[in-house]
Amino acid sequence: MRTAILAFAVALLAPALGVSQTAAWKTLSYPELHMTMSAPAAITPKISHETIPAAGKDVPATIISLPLAQYGDAGLQVMIMDFTGMGLQADVDAAARGVVAATPDASQVSITPVSFQGASGRDISLHAGGRMFKERLIVMGTRMYQMQAITAPGATELPPETDRFLAGLTMLP
Repeated sequence: MRTAILAFAVALLAPALGVSQTAAWKTLSYPELHMTMSAPAAITPKISHETIPAAGKDVPATIISLPLAQYGDAGLQVMIMDFTGMGLQADVDAAARGVVAATPDASQVSITPVSFQGASGRDISLHAGGRMFKERLIVMGTRMYQMQAITAPGATELPPETDRFLAGLTMLP
């Protein structure tokens, strides 16, 4: 009974305290993409495949999207590009500049070098189109991982799941 009362109190106070209501998390495993990632347990990932132009070549990309409907049109996403056998070298600085350049109305841009599990990376924060974006680009060998949290238009803060999501990537050999 005490546990039920405590859980009810936390559920009532969570919005006021800024605590995520998506408390349970799960680990999603994608060995073919050389990674696992943490995600809110209640969300079913949507997987799509695209081709991204880079240095005159078409690079295959897998995109895993996690909609955060409780915050309107917000979401989490990771895009994995594999340059194996393409004669291309992933360049995290060029990729970070490319993210900003591909966002014509970007403002409040911040690019910060990070080291992530021994890999070179960049954290990018920016505002565009009435939204806030926080991204982490990581280069590991011939793969580049682009993790992203996006707010709904007009939001004044990132979803509370953002930092846990960005920290929840584990790269596999």
